[in-house]
Amino acid sequence: MNPMHVFFIHAFVIVLILWLMFGFICGLATAPNNDMSPQIKTSDLLLYYRLDKHPKAQDVVIVYINDTRYVGRNADNVLMVLSFLIAGITILYSGYVLYDVFYTNKSAFTSFDMLQYKKQIEQRNTSSSSYWYEQGGFDALLKLNPDVVGWVEIEDTNINYPILQGDDDLEYASKDFKGEGSISGSIYLSASNDGDFGDYYNIVYGHHMANGAMFGDIEKFMDEDYFFSHQKGTLQTPTTNYNLHVFACVFTDAYDSMIYGIKEGTFDSHPELMQYIKDNATQLDVDYLEGYTPEKVTAFSTCGNAVTNGRIVIFADTTPVDWWADTGSDTEENIVRQAMGHILANGNKHWALLNLICVILTFLVLLPIFRIKKKYRQRSYSKEKIDEIDTYTEWLENGGGKVSDLVESIYKNLQNFLVRMTVGVVLEIYLVIAAVIAFLLTENITMPMIMSDKWTWLMVLIFGLAIVADMVCFRFYGKHPYMIEDILKDFAEKYNRGEDYNAKQPATV
Repeated sequence: MNPMHVFFIHAFVIVLILWLMFGFICGLATAPNNDMSPQIKTSDLLLYYRLDKHPKAQDVVIVYINDTRYVGRNADNVLMVLSFLIAGITILYSGYVLYDVFYTNKSAFTSFDMLQYKKQIEQRNTSSSSYWYEQGGFDALLKLNPDVVGWVEIEDTNINYPILQGDDDLEYASKDFKGEGSISGSIYLSASNDGDFGDYYNIVYGHHMANGAMFGDIEKFMDEDYFFSHQKGTLQTPTTNYNLHVFACVFTDAYDSMIYGIKEGTFDSHPELMQYIKDNATQLDVDYLEGYTPEKVTAFSTCGNAVTNGRIVIFADTTPVDWWADTGSDTEENIVRQAMGHILANGNKHWALLNLICVILTFLVLLPIFRIKKKYRQRSYSKEKIDEIDTYTEWLENGGGKVSDLVESIYKNLQNFLVRMTVGVVLEIYLVIAAVIAFLLTENITMPMIMSDKWTWLMVLIFGLAIVADMVCFRFYGKHPYMIEDILKDFAEKYNRGEDYNAKQPATV
């Protein structure tokens, strides 16, 4: 199925889930006043459950009377946690779907990780002669996967891939060049052909990716201008190098026995194949074939999107290049091949989604998107209350009074809270830095994604420490300042009027 079709199907399912969740099961509202303060303040976002017709004490109740919405009471914590958990899972799944579509399309293109294994050929000149120099070869590729049989490149297209050969024609339709599972598969030689391209007629298959990756560009050969401007290419094998010249493009179906029937022998035994190509070609280089018969033909086949079983095939004259190649030596060329990644991630074949989630969550502990103001407003609130208590204490002592144990206890709690918040900010910053560094050192995001790996415990530990730091340092423990709000309010009124302390002041608690 086309990746974009998969994306839209997943997107529709996600929208449907969200619509059902927030349209029929849950709802969102804002608190209209401070009647439920300090737990809920004006404009706080409330999440409520629509299906419960028998609300209990402390539930948030949303009532519609004459099209006017009324909000009252506090929300049930279990319901809120459950609802946010469901919403979080939905968001994570949405992100995974988007990533999956992006990675599938991105990984189908030739990457540096792949190209660094390609054999490089260049012409070198000396004072007395000129020769072709061959660097690299197939040794490194064959160590990665012994099923590698060649490398094909069509100039000025996205076709630039190693060629694999499996036990059948389905194996590498779902494996990459390293032999690992991949939706985009690989470019692969028919299992009916000899692995050394020794047959007269060879068929190479590849998926038709909508973004032009793999054999997605083959469809463009049906256009005359594109066909005649993209005929050159090369085919490298461990033993021989070939030049390619595309001379025909045919639109057919998957059951075409003439094209997809591999027969033994030479061209002399199968003149009907060339005649069949000429008779059915969508594009044909007549001038190239005039008076000339290719000694070796390679067909490159992919799917045609317009028809279910449609196939688009280009045919290339495959001529060996008669050059002398020097493979070089370790002292002359020091080739180092290394997969793209990071220090500890070298060799990793995957990266873990849970590890990335832990990094994001650790960051959100430091800077909670919807609670940044509320979290850090506590600092200014605490300083404000400390200043009020200082002024109140001075006013009392000047009048011969003494602060109560409750006020003194709250004062100390506020001072300790300020210190803990400062320590908490520093700790959480360090933990975010540690999470980012750990992820960069241990994960290779150019590789396919898995849910967890051997480093997940470390990322979970860092996130857990951030949660503990937040709970310890940003939660006010002990007697809360709102317990003396009346005392401070009465004091502020007298202080503003310039009154002195007297026996009629509010009794200390």
